[in-house]
Amino acid sequence: AAFDSIGVKPVHAELVWTWLARNPHVTSWEGVRWDTELRDVPERARQLLEAEFALYTSTVEAAETAADGSTTKLVIRLQDGAAIEAVQIHHGKRLTLCISSQIGCAMGCSFCATGTMGILGDLLAGEILEQLQHARARAPVRNIVFMGMGEPLNNYGPVLASIKSMVDVKRFSLSPLHVTVSTVGIVPRIKQMATDEPRVNLALSLHAPTQEQRESIMPAAKAYPLHVLMASLDEYVAGCRAGKCVMIEYIMLAGVNDADADAHALGALLAGRPVVVNLIPYNPTDATPEFLRSSEERTDSFLKILYEGHGLKTFVRRTMGTEVASACGQLVKGVQRPAQPQQAAAGVRDIEDALGGSAGGS
Repeated sequence: AAFDSIGVKPVHAELVWTWLARNPHVTSWEGVRWDTELRDVPERARQLLEAEFALYTSTVEAAETAADGSTTKLVIRLQDGAAIEAVQIHHGKRLTLCISSQIGCAMGCSFCATGTMGILGDLLAGEILEQLQHARARAPVRNIVFMGMGEPLNNYGPVLASIKSMVDVKRFSLSPLHVTVSTVGIVPRIKQMATDEPRVNLALSLHAPTQEQRESIMPAAKAYPLHVLMASLDEYVAGCRAGKCVMIEYIMLAGVNDADADAHALGALLAGRPVVVNLIPYNPTDATPEFLRSSEERTDSFLKILYEGHGLKTFVRRTMGTEVASACGQLVKGVQRPAQPQQAAAGVRDIEDALGGSAGGS
């Protein structure tokens, strides 16, 4: 870390880290209370930070709020010119932040607008955490869901590093029980999560009850057969605390995966597993016009089969944010990250580099 190079003890880095994490409204060094709340930080450390590091390497370019106030989509411009999106979701007094882990996505799910972008780049841990800080500057955040742009487990190192900062009591102090990582099913990383960070929640984007159906709408499913994926889920649960459940995400596509037979097949697949099923109404986009949302009647029938016929805890996700294109499956930005190494521009180094945090990873 930069502090080591000037002989400043790590404890001072932690003091600065904690203060900055708890003061999201401060966006420049001029706003830091060096003379009062951080007066124990050596002057040479302050000078180094102000001369060579930026508090933020990204900016909120736009904030679009739905008419009913249920969601706000943040368009965040990164230092290299690319853009990502994060979504604030309001549930009464509780706020959930849906954050991105990559620019675009390599998974290519045919019903997802982000999947049409392809993968344009991975986010650094600092870029992930800045989404949280930008949101916290607007309102307190209780829950984090890695359900924005990208496949989180394909950017494992930075995602894991950002999670550890989020739940660190000396930094953002979020409850691990309020952090959820969603994946299409990257088997080796699912197993690794049980060891590296078993406290947070896992959500599996299943979306079909058979291997053939999954491959038809999720090309990435070809990499891991369904029986292998479910075995990894069992291994993950075994490595976590007793009573832990996994969320199963299932998008409702009319005429594709919403028949009664599909519900019974799903129920059989999940039998005996500690799961909660989340049925997601499809949100239409210009990028995926070939799909239609299942009717409410069809969705209700599907839910009834799972709940009454198979004893599975099941609920339907409330659709919010469609008018500002912030609902599930709608996030997409056409701004590409330049083809160059991922490093900060001169004079705009990420604050995590100075304070000893991990801004990268693999």
